[in-house]
Amino acid sequence: MIIKTLTLHNFMSYADVSVDLSSVTVACLSGQNGSGKSALLDAITWALWEEGRSSSDELIRLGEKEMWVDLVFEYEGRTYRVRRSRLKRATKGGMRGTSRGLLDLQLLSPVSERVKSGTTDDGRESAPVGALVRGSAESTVSGVSLSGNGRGQTGAAGTAITSHPSLEESDGEHLGHWRSLTGPSMRVTQQSICDLLRMDYDTFVNSAYLRQGRADEFTTRPPSERKHVLSEILGLAYFDRLQEACRLRARDAKTRMDMIESSLLTLPQLQSERDQVSAEHELRTNEFVSKDQQLKQLETNVGVLSESVQQLKLMRQKIEHDSAQLKELNSDVANLTVQKLELERRSKELTELVERSSEIKQKSEELDRLKTDIEILDQKALQAQGLIEEKLKVQSGLASIRSRLEVELDHLKASSESCRVRLDALKYDTKDSDKIQESYAEFKKLLQSESELALKQDMFTRLTERAAQLQSMINESKIKLEVELGQKELTLSELDSVLAAESLIAEQKQALEADVKELERVESEFDLVEDKGLMLKSELESVDARIDEIKRRQDENREKVRELTEHSHESICPLCAAPIVDRSAVISRYHTDNEALDDDILSQLKLRGELEEERNELRLRYARLKRELGRRKELDKRIGQFNEKEETMARARDSRARVITDILALGRRLDEMDFAQIERESLINVKTEIHKLEFDPAVYASLQSQIRAKRHIEARHIQLKRDQAELQKLEVELPLALEKESRCIEELESESYGEEHRTELKALKERIDFLNYDRDHHQMMKTELIALLPFIEQVRDLKKALEDLPAIEESLSKVRGMLEIKLAKIPELEQELKQLQDQTSELNEKQFHLEQSQEQLDRLREEHRALAREVAILESRKLQVEKELEALAEKKKELVQLTDEREDHLFLAESFGKKGIQAVIIENAVPEIETEANRILARLSDNKMHIGLVTQQKTKSGTLSETLDILIGDEIGTRNYELYSGGEAFKVNFAIRIALSRLLARRAGARLETLVIDEGFGSQDDLSRERLVSSIKSIQSDFRKILVITHIADVREMFPVQIYVQKESGVSRLQVIS
Repeated sequence: MIIKTLTLHNFMSYADVSVDLSSVTVACLSGQNGSGKSALLDAITWALWEEGRSSSDELIRLGEKEMWVDLVFEYEGRTYRVRRSRLKRATKGGMRGTSRGLLDLQLLSPVSERVKSGTTDDGRESAPVGALVRGSAESTVSGVSLSGNGRGQTGAAGTAITSHPSLEESDGEHLGHWRSLTGPSMRVTQQSICDLLRMDYDTFVNSAYLRQGRADEFTTRPPSERKHVLSEILGLAYFDRLQEACRLRARDAKTRMDMIESSLLTLPQLQSERDQVSAEHELRTNEFVSKDQQLKQLETNVGVLSESVQQLKLMRQKIEHDSAQLKELNSDVANLTVQKLELERRSKELTELVERSSEIKQKSEELDRLKTDIEILDQKALQAQGLIEEKLKVQSGLASIRSRLEVELDHLKASSESCRVRLDALKYDTKDSDKIQESYAEFKKLLQSESELALKQDMFTRLTERAAQLQSMINESKIKLEVELGQKELTLSELDSVLAAESLIAEQKQALEADVKELERVESEFDLVEDKGLMLKSELESVDARIDEIKRRQDENREKVRELTEHSHESICPLCAAPIVDRSAVISRYHTDNEALDDDILSQLKLRGELEEERNELRLRYARLKRELGRRKELDKRIGQFNEKEETMARARDSRARVITDILALGRRLDEMDFAQIERESLINVKTEIHKLEFDPAVYASLQSQIRAKRHIEARHIQLKRDQAELQKLEVELPLALEKESRCIEELESESYGEEHRTELKALKERIDFLNYDRDHHQMMKTELIALLPFIEQVRDLKKALEDLPAIEESLSKVRGMLEIKLAKIPELEQELKQLQDQTSELNEKQFHLEQSQEQLDRLREEHRALAREVAILESRKLQVEKELEALAEKKKELVQLTDEREDHLFLAESFGKKGIQAVIIENAVPEIETEANRILARLSDNKMHIGLVTQQKTKSGTLSETLDILIGDEIGTRNYELYSGGEAFKVNFAIRIALSRLLARRAGARLETLVIDEGFGSQDDLSRERLVSSIKSIQSDFRKILVITHIADVREMFPVQIYVQKESGVSRLQVIS
């Protein structure tokens, strides 16, 4: 993966910024600590894997709601773009808001490929490379103006920083269009990115990204732990999970095998039960077949008997039907007889009426004549009646006047009499007015007293309620104290149970003190071993130094011998420029010295061997003691738990003392009634107020009773006032009424009323006499007419009789015929009924036999059903047992299969373990790491340093133990990693870390083309820094892009391209300098 452009929007401390690294091979990312250098690398990992130093929501710049990162990179010759965004929704009602993320993956396709029409393979519209999803067309980053075409104008700096990702040619032609590779979900798209890069986040940070504080993670661990770290880096935890999965499956198989073996124990019992159930099933089946035959025979007999009974029942129904029909025939004969008699009577009446037709016609003519005369008299009667009515009206007017006067007279008499009676009554009613006035005065006094007591009663009620409320509060306080006392006693009981374990605590304390003493002894021994080890190390170094010094002296002696030999013809010594007497003796002395020095070397080597042997023994003791000291953490934990228990006990004792004090105090307060003092004082005051009130409810009730008893006096007093007023009024009205009565009597006796009515009445009498109307003659003619009126009806009846007589004769003939037919059917029906009754005489007996047979059939059916159920149950149990036997047979096969599977999984668990595949992978990986690290380390140290990785070492007993020692060789010799200085150690760390990165990338099948280094320069001197930068540049050919992060200004100047990060007002900005 080669990073080309990176665009950030509201990511951590960055607002809107983009950096183009397309033309950068090696660059230094520098800035002050906390300026945001590492945040750019977090942006890369967040865009690709949504991984960073914190959660996604916490990466959003403070005060913003939206964040996105756009990353364009090249991989295996193709250009891709990943864009990940995060939108934080606002909170509602103080609750935490939700967030939503989006992830897009795009591939840059040439214009010639499928995108000339402006659409992608999946039908979505594709965008030009230079186009952006969001962002302004122009912005400024660290003083660099960015124009709308996506390229920055940098001036002297000479390097472009674009506000948006751009992949355009210099002439403005687009290289192609983006084709979407985004999946239906973020999870699918994320998997596509991992599949494309062939690495996940962990692989990236362990290979391409050397993060702060992680470069020496491998080398600084003890040798015994380095293999574990290497396993983590190589991702061998996967095999641990496989091993655990195999072990789990083996355990599951063993559990299943135990269950199957347990279930197979029931096999003999099931076989015995199968034989028993089969025999019982056969016996019950035979009984069922016999019972079935009996049931069928009885059902046949019952069917025959039921059919016979049914036929007899049908005959009985026929009898009931014929009886009803006979009854209906008798009813019809009676009705027809009545109809015949009625028709004969009607026919006779009509015949007689026809015979009187001449008489009826004569009387009809006489009736018409009388009608004419009566009509003339009717007109006179009308005139006379009008006059008479006028006369009567006038007479009525006179009578009305007289009647009105009489009524008025009666009214006046009654009114006068009523006034006299009422006057007498009022006089009688008001004779006791003085007594009533006195009683009313007493009643008013009672009301006044009641009003005064009502005020006291209201105060008495309020005070009584307050007293009850205070008493309730006092009782409640007492209950609270009692409840608190109960709780304290319960707490005391719980504390006693806790303190009961003090003896156990003492025993634990003794055990811990013994463990502490033992561990202190181990620590003392460990310190002695460590000191002795350091002393042995110093002695070994001294021995090595002495050996080196002896060898150096031997080399000097040999050099001197060489020079003496070469100048053997000269008399002057070439070494000291003095005359030489015996050259051979001098050479012999040097040889003797070398031989003596050889003996010294041998003795020193022997001493070194002894020291090494002693050192190895110390190392074993050291490892053993260190393992024993590993119990310190557990012991500290136990001591902490014990201290906590002791503190708990101390707190329990203190709490117990306090609880006992509280219990005694609460008991004393309850005994001395020392609670609710304010309420008690208030209650006493309220009772005092009640006493001062001098209010007796009984007296108040008695007063109210007296008032209710004398309530009528008030009404009697009101009535007395009314009667006195009415008496005064009647004494004035009675004389006036008597005077009116006298005047009315005088008018009636003299008949001096109605003069106009009397004159009109005289004129009407004269007109009636002139009319000469005889009312008696008129009435006599009406009587004659009335006598002839029936002949009018007889005329109509005669006409109707002439019309109806033929129909009646015909109906009479029909009725007579129907009567004869029905009378003829009756004997036949009676004969049939007699025969049917004789045939149904056996019905009751047969029905009795049928009921008995039906009961027997029901019992037999019940027995048949019971046998059927038993047979079905036995058959079901038989099938169930056979199925269980078949299942057990299958379980036997499964047991064999599970045994094989368990053995296979146990074998796989062992293979996936530390001594299996993992050991093989590590053994294969170590030479690769060693080779690659030495290649890089040679560049860093001018071929003066090399490393060796030792995976096994011999113990004193001669066996091999697993380890991973780092042996470093230099000009002095081979030493352990721990003996090197910080700068030299970093070179080793750097070389091994790069080697591990390459190995991890190769194992993942990914191409390691980008390297990010985020630490290391602070521990180096100036020369080492230059060499480290040179080393980074020397491996430049191995990587397409290298980014180095540092805050040291001197290091920044050593790189051709610098990306300077500066934070102002909390916002990070970039400046690229070439």
